[in-house]
Amino acid sequence: MSYIANIEFLDLGAVFKQELEAGKAAFREIRDDIADGASGETAAQKVTTELDKLKDKYITMYFEEHKKKRLDIEDAKRRGKLQESVALANLRKLRSIEILSGAKLTAIEQDMADLKVCYELTPVELKTSHICPHCHYTYGDKAKNVAGQLDNIDIRMDDLVTEWTNTLLNTISDPIVVSQKEYLSAEQQKVIDEFISTKTLPKHVDDHFVNSIKALLQGFEPVVIDTEDIVAKLDELGPCDVATFKNKLNSIVESYIKGKDAAKLRIVVKRKDSEV
Repeated sequence: MSYIANIEFLDLGAVFKQELEAGKAAFREIRDDIADGASGETAAQKVTTELDKLKDKYITMYFEEHKKKRLDIEDAKRRGKLQESVALANLRKLRSIEILSGAKLTAIEQDMADLKVCYELTPVELKTSHICPHCHYTYGDKAKNVAGQLDNIDIRMDDLVTEWTNTLLNTISDPIVVSQKEYLSAEQQKVIDEFISTKTLPKHVDDHFVNSIKALLQGFEPVVIDTEDIVAKLDELGPCDVATFKNKLNSIVESYIKGKDAAKLRIVVKRKDSEV
């Protein structure tokens, strides 16, 4: 009776609810027969037989539902591989690039984390406990069925890699963006050129790749300094000690970049007859 009392308010479906009510009615009838002289021992046996049918049906239902809501040992290993995969590591690195929305990646990570693992439960254990003693799954829990979830997550990860790759390629291939490449370091330019050429992400996306993309996208403003102009200003310094020379040189540089965002500037020194 204690076992039945624990499950009677669970969402077990209309049919099983009716069977529970019928079982409770049978219990009350058998119990009342004792007052009319029926043997208590015989009554107890009848009640046990009646309620064991309900208990066994519940155990079958619960065990099947538990398997739908929990990953088994093989799927648990597969989830572990997905969590440690190069694809997921690359996506996590790329997420810091502003033009890439991290919402889809966050959803993938959350859906993967929501998948629970439990492969130890046996029907015998449910004879004494109406819920799994290992993961405490409650029948009727709104958790998603795990069947097909890992396949779905795997596909979503691949799709997101493709989507983000195309987004980056389309963005950095824009002529205005490409024109900024000359202000990057030689190593950064090489990374960008290889990406545009192969149209694929590096096998392992690292900080250097991400920072190169970020640098290209932030947009640089060239500050063109005429060679003759800066030489003339240096000529005006005359003889001076090292500290004075450094201070004067800093003042010259400041005069060229005054009022501009230094983080987005690239100084280009050129002769009048040369191109930037």
